[in-house]
Amino acid sequence: MAALACGTSRKTYGSFIMNTESEYLTLSQAARAVPGRVSVPTVWRWAVHGVGGVRLRSARAGRKFVIKREWLEEFYSELGAAREAERGGVHCETTKFGGGEY
Repeated sequence: MAALACGTSRKTYGSFIMNTESEYLTLSQAARAVPGRVSVPTVWRWAVHGVGGVRLRSARAGRKFVIKREWLEEFYSELGAAREAERGGVHCETTKFGGGEY
């Protein structure tokens, strides 16, 4: 096994190796990255069931879910587009990541 660079650590979840400096976030980290008050179960529900026909992309690391920051941005972008289409193309300005309608 190759040596890791100084200051780099990694965690092993089953056969999935995740660098702690990577772009992957745990559900609790993802909940904190979203503006406003979002709970960990809410982020889990977005990943498992979705909202408004849009699911948050995620990966499994053993029993844990991991999410990339870019997947969060894609989720909010797709959710905003779906809600805009639902309103018949009327666009409402909201804060970054789609605002607090969740």
